[in-house]
Amino acid sequence: MFSIYKFSFYLIDSAVAAVAVDSSGQLLAAGYEDATCLLYDLRGKRVVQSYQPHSNEVRSVRFSVHSYYLLTASYDKKVVMTSLNGKKRKTNSKRFSFNFN
Repeated sequence: MFSIYKFSFYLIDSAVAAVAVDSSGQLLAAGYEDATCLLYDLRGKRVVQSYQPHSNEVRSVRFSVHSYYLLTASYDKKVVMTSLNGKKRKTNSKRFSFNFN
């Protein structure tokens, strides 16, 4: 048996383009057409972080195996790796960007 959850993110006035859930089932990451990325705490039912790692639509979001990093890819031809702290609560300011030209 499974549960169905319905989420509405009123903070972002843009269409969702990509979603991912971390391996613990605690965090949901969503990428939006306006280049915003949102982290949502599924258990606490609250937004943890909202930021814009790209200059164009976010098309893919993925957590690393142990959820230490969030990787996002965009039409701006970049993959951004955002470091998440050990408690997996908020995004660290350290970001690494790779260009694919």
